[in-house]
Amino acid sequence: MKSLTTALIVCLFGYVYSALSVQQFVDKMLSNTQNKEQLVESNPELVNHVYRYFQEVYPRQDSGRMIDFKASQRVEIFKSNLKYVIRHNEDPSSTFKLKINKFSDWTDEERDRLRSKMHAQPNSKKQSTELRSRAVIPPEYDWTNQTRVPGAVTPVKNQHHCGSCYAFGFVGGLEKTYAEIYKESGPLSPQQIIDCSGQGGCDGGSFVGSFYYLQRNHYKLNLEKDYPQPANAAQKQKCQHSDGVLLTYN
Repeated sequence: MKSLTTALIVCLFGYVYSALSVQQFVDKMLSNTQNKEQLVESNPELVNHVYRYFQEVYPRQDSGRMIDFKASQRVEIFKSNLKYVIRHNEDPSSTFKLKINKFSDWTDEERDRLRSKMHAQPNSKKQSTELRSRAVIPPEYDWTNQTRVPGAVTPVKNQHHCGSCYAFGFVGGLEKTYAEIYKESGPLSPQQIIDCSGQGGCDGGSFVGSFYYLQRNHYKLNLEKDYPQPANAAQKQKCQHSDGVLLTYN
């Protein structure tokens, strides 16, 4: 009976922890620690324990962009990034918080492979007219609150292992336009740009190529809920449909 009770407690404990994000798991583990970074540096068992939980939350997927490191090297990369997150979040001068995510056991080189997919466009032969304004430019400007529609700037999306920053950046800029037209928040579909714009899919594209597609499509783009990312978001798929909501005032 005692062993059964113990097993139930262990299972319940594991269930409670499994509902936590990795960052919440780390925060809970280190909640009573004064020098968190030092503890991580000096306690390999703790790091291994956290990394195992990380692997449960973010199972490894072969993206074709990861370097074939030994398991011990991957743990060290995770440890280094974990210390960086702790150091930043403990700094009282920090104006934002970092957290552990699915890229926390990646190197800078691996992340560069993923995000360096924005294709530059050649300069236009037409000379643009330089416009000068007498207005005083403020030292900073938060455009996210320049609309009366709550949530007009939607939360950060996840491009997974797809080199499609061009599509996510392009769609992010259009979401404020959608909010101003329809007076509601509307996450738009980067997947439609990836699949239908005729660019490189998960191997890159550009804002200009994305705009030309939008223009050809009569300024229509689907909401994210109507054109979601596929289960395997690391690959371009056949264009599903090119309809969508109208993104123009005319």
